[in-house]
Amino acid sequence: MTGKNLSVPTERKFVLRGGVIPDELVRSLHDSTARDGREALQYRMQEDGYVFLRGLLDPDEVLAARREVFSRLFTVDEIRAPAIDGIATGRSRRRELTDNLPEFWKSVSEGPAVCRVSHSTVVQETMRTLFGELARPQDYVWVRPRPVGWSTGLHY
Repeated sequence: MTGKNLSVPTERKFVLRGGVIPDELVRSLHDSTARDGREALQYRMQEDGYVFLRGLLDPDEVLAARREVFSRLFTVDEIRAPAIDGIATGRSRRRELTDNLPEFWKSVSEGPAVCRVSHSTVVQETMRTLFGELARPQDYVWVRPRPVGWSTGLHY
């Protein structure tokens, strides 16, 4: 198996829903690569319950998706200028500036730049490698940007 362990800073406390996560539950992530092949990815998934694929996505495409999402949130006063920094204002004018909230969120979550990342060939091929069969992306991508200190909770 290739990959390197990423160290977690020991001086940092990790918080979930207001409670500190005990140190014994925080561990290093094993960095995998899709090039390791199906058996290696399946081993990491079985052993760790996840695969961490640093560098899988094109950084320019991810930056374009970030720009797209934060620009939309800037239009409703949720992100400070410059929007690319993604710093929350702590307020929102979404309800007063948007006639249809579900359509607004759909436009944020399903923009072309976001879809180029979430539905990319490299993501689909990596899932095919991992699971050994064709993988289909979700019909609806739900982007959930949150300010520091907020959480959408654990869900899947």
